[in-house]
Amino acid sequence: MKGLDLSMVGRDWVHVMNMIPSLIKLRLPLCGLNDIPTSLSHINFTSLRVLDLQNNFFGSEFPPWIANLSNLVSLELNGCDLHGSIPMAIAELHHLQVINLGTNYNLTADLSVLLEGSWMAIKIMDLSENRFHGEIPISIGNLTSLVELNLGYNSIKGRIPKTIGNLCGLRKLNLYANMIEQIPDSLETAGCILQTPFANLAFLLLGGNPIHGSMPAWFGQLKRLEWLDLQDCLMTGSILESLGRLPFLNMISLYRNSLNGTLPTTFGQLSKLRYLDISSNTLTGIVSESHFEKLFELKTLMLSSNSLIFNISPTWVPPFRLEFIDLGSCRLGPRFPSWLSKQNLTQHLDLSNAAISDTIPNWFWDIASHLSHLNLSNNYIHGQLPSQISFSGWATVDLSSNSIQGPFPLPMKVSQLNLSNNSLVGPIPENINHVMQIASLLLVSGNQIDGTIPSAIGEMMYLRVLDLSRNNLHGSIPPTLGGCTQMEALDLSGNHLSGPIPESIGLLTHLQTVHLNYNNLSEELPSSMKNLSRLETLDLGENKFSGRISTWIGESFLSLRILRLRSNTFTGEIPSQISNLTSLQVLDLANNHLTGPIPSSLGNLTAMRTHQNRNILLAYGIYYNERIYIITFIERLSVSMQDKMFEYNKTLSLMTSMDLSEKYRIL
Repeated sequence: MKGLDLSMVGRDWVHVMNMIPSLIKLRLPLCGLNDIPTSLSHINFTSLRVLDLQNNFFGSEFPPWIANLSNLVSLELNGCDLHGSIPMAIAELHHLQVINLGTNYNLTADLSVLLEGSWMAIKIMDLSENRFHGEIPISIGNLTSLVELNLGYNSIKGRIPKTIGNLCGLRKLNLYANMIEQIPDSLETAGCILQTPFANLAFLLLGGNPIHGSMPAWFGQLKRLEWLDLQDCLMTGSILESLGRLPFLNMISLYRNSLNGTLPTTFGQLSKLRYLDISSNTLTGIVSESHFEKLFELKTLMLSSNSLIFNISPTWVPPFRLEFIDLGSCRLGPRFPSWLSKQNLTQHLDLSNAAISDTIPNWFWDIASHLSHLNLSNNYIHGQLPSQISFSGWATVDLSSNSIQGPFPLPMKVSQLNLSNNSLVGPIPENINHVMQIASLLLVSGNQIDGTIPSAIGEMMYLRVLDLSRNNLHGSIPPTLGGCTQMEALDLSGNHLSGPIPESIGLLTHLQTVHLNYNNLSEELPSSMKNLSRLETLDLGENKFSGRISTWIGESFLSLRILRLRSNTFTGEIPSQISNLTSLQVLDLANNHLTGPIPSSLGNLTAMRTHQNRNILLAYGIYYNERIYIITFIERLSVSMQDKMFEYNKTLSLMTSMDLSEKYRIL
């Protein structure tokens, strides 16, 4: 039975089954069982050969009585929320061929002891995603019936013993995400007919381990290898050319190591290769057409964060149609790579920091209609963008830090758009809310945008980050902005905005960072701002705000890290309530018209008195993804030191500063 709801039967179901001595197979996966006894007074169902209880939620210790099922051939208890130690007697079940205890998360045993058992018939062993520890013993080489060994996501340490090569029939070896430090330079092959290591191995997953040293030569002898995963290790040396002569390879991941040298041209002969990720290493040299000669099946190409130089003919027609391309920080320019014109299945394209000094060709926008992710940032791209651009639904588009000219573009089907640090001119289109209605992030800082902020922006209900800083905008902040109720980050600094902050800002209760500095804003702060209880940064410096500094700043903004009100016309005393802001690291009230004593309670600002030794990137608006570049709003702040202003961003969390003077002071 599978999927039958037995959640109400309690633990009696085991006792009922135990009354059937002739029972051979018991399969109850995904049945909602939530209880299993840890002891039985006697075992009747000793004929049981198959026990499949996977994906029930027992939440108990591993039942020791299972080790007494002497005829058991297959045991599947994966995903059952079991915990505690595995009885060593389970290794002496002489008929056991399959054991799957994966994804219980809290099962434990010392592998150096557990794998010393006989395991006479074992073929498939899955102990992944648990808390198994210790080292893999030399005796692992005695388990010669093993076909699959999955020990990924545990706490195994030490080295892989040479004797593992005696597992002549092994097809899958998964040791991913442990603490293994060493791979043997050579393997024992005693008893293997062909006297070659792992003659049948198809899947080798060793990534996520602190493995030192270079690739052993025997990697290049795994003639039936299909998957090679060595990502997130500490491997050094060059990539083996012999890997390019393994005819069945369809996945290679060497991401984030310290590999050097060049990309072997032999990789161009891997006709079954579908996935190639060698990003985040220290590779150098030329990449030419020969590197891709027979990669007919390639779908994913990731070579970013190396120092590779592409030398590809503009007339080259690639043999593949890629879906995922990440070549960030490879040198592809100066011309825009014409071979991309044939990649009409691509969904993800990253050519950032690729030394491209060219206009974007017209044919590219036909490809863009399939893209859900485009990153062309940090190049020298110039020219205008088309008036109408469309991407695949909810796309992420980053064209920042180029030399793109012309009016403000309105790309369709885009959720995250970064056009910062270009040369865009003219106003923000009034119909932005209709064309970009799904936008959650809009970064257009550092351009020459003028005119007023259109009231229609307040109808962009998904907007979480709005950065229009360092432009030539004038007029007032539209009250309709209060309609962006999901807003987390708002930066309108460095413009020519005037008038008061609208009362409607109090509707933006998700706001965490507000930058309105370097404008001509005036009047008193609206009392509705006290509703912004999640604020971490409030920068209103270099404006014409007046009145007293409100006491509610110290009562409502208890998460505030940065309070910057410098160079305004605030009057009165510094409110003692500011001392409630125990997370405050930067307090800048300089160049106002404040009077009275400095409150002694400011000495209670805990974060200022604490040495900040852990750097945290202060970023807002978008969830973090390690492998895929995702646009976000990174906090920044100008801090005065010795009559000069310094801007901090990535190390801002380490800063502690207080300035209450007419001149500059820093602690």
